[in-house]
Amino acid sequence: MRPPKQRKPKASKPQTPLWEYIEKLEKQDGGGNNRCRCKFCKLEFNGSYTRVRGHLLHIPRYGIEICEVVDSETLKKLFKIQADADAKATAVDMQSIPLPNVENYGLVKRNGDGGLGELFNMPARDKLDHLIARAFFGCAIANNVLRSPLFREAIQFACDNNLVGYIPPTADRLRTVLLQQEREHIERRNGCFERLFPNIDDKKKVKEEYGRFSGCLGGFADWESQNDRYTEDASAWWNNYGSTAPALAILAD
Repeated sequence: MRPPKQRKPKASKPQTPLWEYIEKLEKQDGGGNNRCRCKFCKLEFNGSYTRVRGHLLHIPRYGIEICEVVDSETLKKLFKIQADADAKATAVDMQSIPLPNVENYGLVKRNGDGGLGELFNMPARDKLDHLIARAFFGCAIANNVLRSPLFREAIQFACDNNLVGYIPPTADRLRTVLLQQEREHIERRNGCFERLFPNIDDKKKVKEEYGRFSGCLGGFADWESQNDRYTEDASAWWNNYGSTAPALAILAD
């Protein structure tokens, strides 16, 4: 039987909601860019929507200075407007490319499985494995990322929560809002180390231990310890695997 024909992915229509905050003065000769004026700071510039985004969303290296009049609250509003437009375009236009069905991975009942496949939703698990594999192969992601507890935590969170309609963040949101929030998180953690370990040598030691723990290095590199992070009681896990990080183990207790 022939496989069903797949529709080709539609080309996404550019989403340009921030033009609302820019006044177009005139079209430049030769086409392409417009002569524009920011409605916030009144800056005039030649450029396309790329420069509009850089100016209003405070994105550096876009060939234009950022708008100083846009404060933090307005910036959050503008980011949300652009993110909502991007999400809408992705949800409407993006078509899923099917996985190869060469061996019916998890999609047919295995002999002797006794219904366990249905109990543990094996078809969905198998498909997720292959979607992850496709992402790694297609994006040239290093295989050792699979060992990162950060990656495993993200996948685990997505599987444990009913995130119907979730769309990953855009590149702009990743390198601006989310990056800034992660920096603030790191600063708070380092501030915690400062308070708990006022001695410079002690603080250096615990930060080194945390680096090995979070990066699955040294004594935390073996697969068993990484896998047990998600199945064992925290105190039991640190008793089993925390001998190489005694200062951090004390905090965990």
